[in-house]
Amino acid sequence: MIDVGEFLKELRGSADLQFKIFTEGSCFKLYLIIKTIHPEAKAYWSDLDNHCVIKVDKEFYDIGGLIKKSYIVDRSYYKIPKKQLNGYSLLKWVSEDLNVGAKIEKYK
Repeated sequence: MIDVGEFLKELRGSADLQFKIFTEGSCFKLYLIIKTIHPEAKAYWSDLDNHCVIKVDKEFYDIGGLIKKSYIVDRSYYKIPKKQLNGYSLLKWVSEDLNVGAKIEKYK
């Protein structure tokens, strides 16, 4: 099984922009990525932080890595109900510098 902390470290190191992307709009997308390698992962949300974190086993993570459990409690994180997960999937980071135009698609 892939270690979540190590995976996040490598993801952060892949580009300076990763931290911004996954803390300013695409935090739920990170949960979906982690869920592909850890199907048991759960999404937690804080209305105070307006942020999604991921619980794998008994630990909480976001793009920054392992999160203190006291922070999860202090910032009132709660498990996103399964029936509401699709609504959170709409969250997405968007660059302020949008380039609109036609591009040749590279991926299927």
